[in-house]
Amino acid sequence: MRFGLLLVLSLMMSVARAGDLSDDQVNNWVSSMPTLQSWLDKHEDQLPKEDMMKKGVASVDEMFTQGIAQLQKAGLYDEFSKLVKTQSFDSVEAWSEVSKKITMAYMAISMEGETVDVKQIAAQIQQLKASALPEEQKQMMENMLQASMNMIKSLGTISAADKEAVRPYLTKITSHFDQDH
Repeated sequence: MRFGLLLVLSLMMSVARAGDLSDDQVNNWVSSMPTLQSWLDKHEDQLPKEDMMKKGVASVDEMFTQGIAQLQKAGLYDEFSKLVKTQSFDSVEAWSEVSKKITMAYMAISMEGETVDVKQIAAQIQQLKASALPEEQKQMMENMLQASMNMIKSLGTISAADKEAVRPYLTKITSHFDQDH
């Protein structure tokens, strides 16, 4: 999975509530993403190639932590930090936290009205464990199913205030997520 997309598509985390999103935070994030995504795309080849699903990274929070670690490992953290600060974020970590919260609120809004059964996913995991698939394939599929289950559970924890802060920006956020990075 590409690092840039990984940083943007934050699909499976428990959001740490350091406060609700403000309109200014969401507006700033939406405005800054073309610049930040362009930088991430430009430097993608310099970042370590790691398959987060194979590694068993099951939450968006872990993915962002891994993404930051990859920036550090590649010696790009300081450069990205400077860019993030030009976009009115205090740090890479602050940008990461806002990104996670916006993405989770976006996903929660997108899933409104959907009926997703966590028990059904758990049953699929059990069926998978009993299957004759090769162990590596089973592990990867189990990691994906577990991540989906975690994401679904996390969506229930998203504050109404975060969803309402994101709602006016749905079209712009959707457009960003739909871009072929």
